[in-house]
Amino acid sequence: MNSIEKIIHENCVLLNVEAYDQHDILSQLSDALYKQGFVKDTFKHAVLEREAEFPTGLPLVSIGVAIPHTDAYHVARTGIGVAILKKPVEFSVMGSPDDKVHVSIILMLAMNDGKKQIELLQRLMEFFQKEEKLLVLKDMKNEKEIAAYLETEIF
Repeated sequence: MNSIEKIIHENCVLLNVEAYDQHDILSQLSDALYKQGFVKDTFKHAVLEREAEFPTGLPLVSIGVAIPHTDAYHVARTGIGVAILKKPVEFSVMGSPDDKVHVSIILMLAMNDGKKQIELLQRLMEFFQKEEKLLVLKDMKNEKEIAAYLETEIF
């Protein structure tokens, strides 16, 4: 991963955002990534379809997170959209779609290289295991600060 290129742009960080459901927040994040030129116009539909078939909710000890993503074909350049929700929304659990988790933090991956996507997923799983870092993230009040924090912690 090239840490010189900014992957998390502050305009793709949705802070204290309200969403009615998973479809709503995935649409909002997709739109933010599209406006910044990270994804193609096909991305939103593709990520919604993939989430329905392969859910990405992760129930951690004190907080639920989700890492929605889709095929590299729908991505213009690598980026990550971040949403920290005002109130959690329900996602299906990764690997166990009948189970539900209330998600407060979403990191939407837009990766234009499948191999790097696997590497990023591994880094995210390591980050998620340090739950105190997630709680710090959840309490942050500034988009630029969140983008910088994640860039430092993940890359």
